[in-house]
Amino acid sequence: MNIQSQYIARLSEKKKRIDGRQPDELRRLEIIPAFIEKAEGSARVRIGNTDIIAGIKMDVGTPFPDKPDEGILMVAA
Repeated sequence: MNIQSQYIARLSEKKKRIDGRQPDELRRLEIIPAFIEKAEGSARVRIGNTDIIAGIKMDVGTPFPDKPDEGILMVAA
């Protein structure tokens, strides 16, 4: 077990957290839907000091000639 793991284990035994929250205390959560105007779906989510933005953009296209009954899904990060 490394030093950080030992430290976290000791805090857990004392029912404490690194950030000072109580064991049953959740981080502050904020959800803002429809955050990106030009996306078909989007949201901004804040959990504590973490900020996440996700959006979905869709488009209807022509299937590939070798798979006329199938579509595709493209993902970009």
